[in-house]
Amino acid sequence: MSDHRVAITRRRFLAAGAATGAVMGLAGPAALARADSQGPAVTAAQVRPPGPGASASDVYAATVGDVDVPVERLNFGDGVHVLAFAAEFPVQVRIQSRYWWIRTAKLRPARRAPQVQMSQGMVFTLQRPEHLVMEVPGWPRLLVFANGLDDVKRAAPQGRKVTFEDAGAIEKFENADAGGRSEREDPLQAALDGLGADGGGTLVLGAGSYTYRRGDELPPLVVPAGVTMHLEAGARLSGRIITVRGDNGGITGQGVLSGRGLSRGPRMQRNHRFLRFQRCRNARLDGVRIEQAPYWTVFIADCDEVAVTNVKIVNMFMNMVLANDGVDIVNSRQVKVDRLFYLGGDDAVVVKGFGGSRPIRDIQVQRVTALTSCAAAKIGTETRVPEITDVTFRDIDVLDCGRAAAIMVRDGAHTHNVRFENFHVERVRGANRQRLIDLLIERRGGLGRIENIRFKDFVADELSDYPPQVHGFDAEHRIADVTFQGLRIGGRPVHRAGDGAFDVRFARDIRFLDEEGGAAEAESRDHRPQFEPQPLPDGAEPSADMQLWLIVPPARRRQDLPVAAPGEGEDAHAAAFASSLPVALDLEVGDRIRTWRIDPDDGSARIRSDGNRAAIILTRYGPVTLRIDDLPPLRIDARPLPDTPEPPESPDAPDTPDAPDPESAQPPN
Repeated sequence: MSDHRVAITRRRFLAAGAATGAVMGLAGPAALARADSQGPAVTAAQVRPPGPGASASDVYAATVGDVDVPVERLNFGDGVHVLAFAAEFPVQVRIQSRYWWIRTAKLRPARRAPQVQMSQGMVFTLQRPEHLVMEVPGWPRLLVFANGLDDVKRAAPQGRKVTFEDAGAIEKFENADAGGRSEREDPLQAALDGLGADGGGTLVLGAGSYTYRRGDELPPLVVPAGVTMHLEAGARLSGRIITVRGDNGGITGQGVLSGRGLSRGPRMQRNHRFLRFQRCRNARLDGVRIEQAPYWTVFIADCDEVAVTNVKIVNMFMNMVLANDGVDIVNSRQVKVDRLFYLGGDDAVVVKGFGGSRPIRDIQVQRVTALTSCAAAKIGTETRVPEITDVTFRDIDVLDCGRAAAIMVRDGAHTHNVRFENFHVERVRGANRQRLIDLLIERRGGLGRIENIRFKDFVADELSDYPPQVHGFDAEHRIADVTFQGLRIGGRPVHRAGDGAFDVRFARDIRFLDEEGGAAEAESRDHRPQFEPQPLPDGAEPSADMQLWLIVPPARRRQDLPVAAPGEGEDAHAAAFASSLPVALDLEVGDRIRTWRIDPDDGSARIRSDGNRAAIILTRYGPVTLRIDDLPPLRIDARPLPDTPEPPESPDAPDTPDAPDPESAQPPN
């Protein structure tokens, strides 16, 4: 078969899996049934031939046990490669290059990665199922999705099952409207509807590539109540929108759901949720991989008792335009997300309220691995409900993020009883103003409250670009009762707000505890944000070389700061302002800069630069001097506001850059 894409039209489905494997030269199921007697068993349960959007890797080759396992190359985004299999554990994995030796590589997340040996490639032994990322300098990422046999059994069809090939015998028909135009019915939708009308069960899609369509259109595909759609290994289902509707249904298997990066026309903007669970009870999503969602990936709305288990989401990375969230839990209760992998350009797991009187409660998110330029674990930004409560994010490995943990209440909602536990944040990067922790109340559709928030065993390997913030709206809408226990940032314990350069405003009862729960600093004062730029001295000219801004919370707008050019007999630019601390600054100069230095280099100020722009955080009052290549230096004098207490001294202060607010890139609700 020269073309291994099989469209589901009115003709009978053609099984393409085995033929595709032969064409691509991949190992078939029989060859992968078991390793030799010296190694553990390896199954073909998650070995799939490449389909649309993927092809055989031209970079990596892999062996699991003693069996060669195909590696896929996903032809979108950053050219991600995927190694997916299921095995009995422990099992040895060897990854090599097809053309070059791999001399330097690492596995992430660091705290779960096994010990590796480098010998022309990487060799390691897995003791349990894992979602890992292999990074080789200058090469595309390799995602390793290692499933256990129990994962395959759990996602296997239960009860009555019908294969699509058998269901394809259902007679197809055409409907003509009054104008004589006909609309061909999609056979996959007909098979799902027929199974639902016949008492329910599981529709099994075998290995092959499927596109559901009606004529030349890609309509929504609806999985009715009582029906589960199961994608076997090697099955790839492509389309625009998939909706699971009603009770006791879902999608399972080891196959792939692909949004194919479909275009974003006006119609798509109104329907920007790829896989939708809508008004469901007792529904599940188990085992599948989801790729190229055109907008939000998994959208769970007005549901009860939904389980998302062992799902892998691979979208475009560092691309804010797509706004392709991982899992959005909206106006729902009793939702559990367990063992999720997310790579994409927006929030990994987020809880939202889209209106109505129904409270959101009992949300459990655990064992997540996230690479994102936005938030890994978030509540908001949409909070148009009376209450959001009993939400737990636990055992979260954040490989890359703009924010690790965030609660952003902009539309009302009493948000309380929220837990962020056992986080490990490796890198803070992204297209927004990066903060490890962001608790914020703003007014957009109403004013809400944030209370009783607990952070426990939260570890970040590096400082964020902007300081962690706890920002209420005003004296009447404050954030209250927030506890940080076992918080470590940049290798240092945080036992008080100054240790982590926390920006605390309009908040009370903010506690910092050690790992054992003692030795706390309680922040009860009411911090009020005020900023007073100082005018240029008499006779001074504004600088033509530098532009300086102050970042004004909580709205995060930029306020111009006057910069004076060096006067006669002077050798430095100058800027002064009065503010509470810590404070963030943005600086832009005309030419590309190679070197930026802060003097004194005592931890009272930190800088992160990118070409002709730099971002600075100050945590102490007094002058600092910024030295910039061959330009005259810039002296920045930060002064306290009247009656503003000086914060405790701390050697630790985050770095800083600038970027657009990610919420501005969200599609309309």
